[in-house]
Amino acid sequence: MDDPNQRPRLLIVDESRMARSILINSVRDQYSFREGVDGEAGWQALVLDHSIRLVICALSLPMLDGSSVLARVRSKRCYPFSNCWKGS
Repeated sequence: MDDPNQRPRLLIVDESRMARSILINSVRDQYSFREGVDGEAGWQALVLDHSIRLVICALSLPMLDGSSVLARVRSKRCYPFSNCWKGS
């Protein structure tokens, strides 16, 4: 998949720029991506960007923690989800 518009889109939410950079570097050849620096920004990205198919979200975040983001996803959208990454 050479065309970034045809790649599955994912959202990476972590307040640590280094953590986001590490994840982005490991997925950038296979996915298009969007970043969020806190839980509320991540939630807003999900609300606005319906092309997102995967969310990687830290649990410990400012403004809205990862567990609250997951609770909103569960209540508002039909996403398959897994709670598998512990935040910093």
